[in-house]
Amino acid sequence: MEIERTIIKSDDFPSLISKFAQSVKDTKPNSFFNGMSDKDIKELTFGEKIYQLEQATYVSSELSVKIIENKLYFQINPNKNSTYVFGYIPIDEQIKSILNKKYGLGIMLTGGKFKKVVTDSNGVESVQQFFEPLDLKAIFSYKETPSTIDKNQSDSLSAGIKQLLIVLGISGAIIIGIIFILGLTLT
Repeated sequence: MEIERTIIKSDDFPSLISKFAQSVKDTKPNSFFNGMSDKDIKELTFGEKIYQLEQATYVSSELSVKIIENKLYFQINPNKNSTYVFGYIPIDEQIKSILNKKYGLGIMLTGGKFKKVVTDSNGVESVQQFFEPLDLKAIFSYKETPSTIDKNQSDSLSAGIKQLLIVLGISGAIIIGIIFILGLTLT
């Protein structure tokens, strides 16, 4: 099962995302804008937005969480000498419950710089760059256990099992009746 929460970004988030973008540019320069040139964007897209940074869920071994004053802070430790806190979510009952389980954590980044094809009043197409506010979501994934199944699910499961047992009982009685009748006719 997965749940997601919007992360309230820290004040220095814009500088952190700039550092992240620079590290992506340094390590995987062809990943910006899906590795597409402006010419590629013109020829291969049909008005869709091509983002500078991949709109995906990131899972990092450097990602960690810390609880302070009923808030779950998200931080990244790119090296042993630095830790960057990039935001937090308030801890509600569902989050408390998840934190007591074995869970996976990912961060989904959406928005930011993007390019798309724009047609001017003369019908000439060009690729222009735009910006949308960045949004971060925390994605918690965990295995649902019987104790996390709500009462309605449990009741419907019980009703389904009862119906199955009734059908099996009737089917068994019919089969026994057929065997009995066959036994009488064969003797």
